[in-house]
Amino acid sequence: MDPVSQPDNEIPPPLGDLLRQLLADAVAWFEAERHVYDVQARLTRRAVGWMAAYAFSAIVIAQGAMIAFVVGVLLTLAPVVGPAWATVMIILVCSVLAAFCIWKIRLKLRAVKISWRRRHDG
Repeated sequence: MDPVSQPDNEIPPPLGDLLRQLLADAVAWFEAERHVYDVQARLTRRAVGWMAAYAFSAIVIAQGAMIAFVVGVLLTLAPVVGPAWATVMIILVCSVLAAFCIWKIRLKLRAVKISWRRRHDG
């Protein structure tokens, strides 16, 4: 029964009926919203899963490319300086690059830590 479309000469429904209808509408709205968020969460989980799979694949492929690069440089240097010195040179260069990356990661983590403290302590 819709109170808005009632003719003027009809008696409005009792307050209890209106409250039951309001409660039923609120439950229906809540269920619809829950369903929308459930679908949205499912789609997000699926997208995150695919992103993780692609990220893992990219890391594996990049690692393969780096190994091929290192082997290529090693094979190129071996006739010039010998296999032992070529290996030492490759290890030193890779160690310096790894140390640089670790240093940059520590700087970024420190910046995030400082930013987090400022945001939550002040």
